[in-house]
Amino acid sequence: DSLVEGNTSTKEILFHEEGLAAYQFEEGKLVVSAERNPFTAHFHEDRGQIVLEVGKQILLPDLGTTSYANPVCILMEKKEYHNLACPMDLTMQVASKVGIMAARNAAYNLDQTLTKEDMRIPEAKILYTEETQDGYQFSVETGMLYGPNIKGFRTGTLKPKEAILRLQDEWCFEEQHPLLITYLSYDPWVIKENIATTKLFNINFVSKEKMMFEVEENMVDWNEKPVFVLHVVVESAKCHEVISTIQWNAGC
Repeated sequence: DSLVEGNTSTKEILFHEEGLAAYQFEEGKLVVSAERNPFTAHFHEDRGQIVLEVGKQILLPDLGTTSYANPVCILMEKKEYHNLACPMDLTMQVASKVGIMAARNAAYNLDQTLTKEDMRIPEAKILYTEETQDGYQFSVETGMLYGPNIKGFRTGTLKPKEAILRLQDEWCFEEQHPLLITYLSYDPWVIKENIATTKLFNINFVSKEKMMFEVEENMVDWNEKPVFVLHVVVESAKCHEVISTIQWNAGC
């Protein structure tokens, strides 16, 4: 793919087939990940996450951006430590059998052929991205990572002038499953009813199902800087729709 595809603006870098989009606005940038190549041997569970930077502050970080090798942040490979939504009790499948073998051999096996048909097998995918009159929209699908007949979508609407990013997470299962939504911050979280607040931004959660909030405070990043992990557990249901409205302080 080219860096800029079709009607993509110069504000966006889009690798549609690879599943990565980055949108730069005046105050910062938004990164959306939905890697879809089944032969990447990409083992850690970060499909569907976002990263948000405003001003010179990283509001929602990806702690593996610099290095996953540091043992102080080894748990950050897991889905529970990325800015994403997922079924709490299911395992994300993050590498094909060919990818696993390639990783074990430290290089792609030369005696195997990678075909265009193989590349059509999605692990996750960007459904669309679009620059709007007042910001940016995107939608990604990650449900297939958790098994057949599972539908999972994250749709986002960014409105920089209003200092708002709204995320809608929709999941459907054949049986009931709890949903887990995680957000990371470099500042402590304060929970009041369905609103989680840090000194730079807050997140308002709306769901028909009951939600429980948990915060981990013993995590650090690769520089041993404290990280505060917010887990939102949504009670079991066959279908979920959770809206997270992230609003940051102007000039942060």
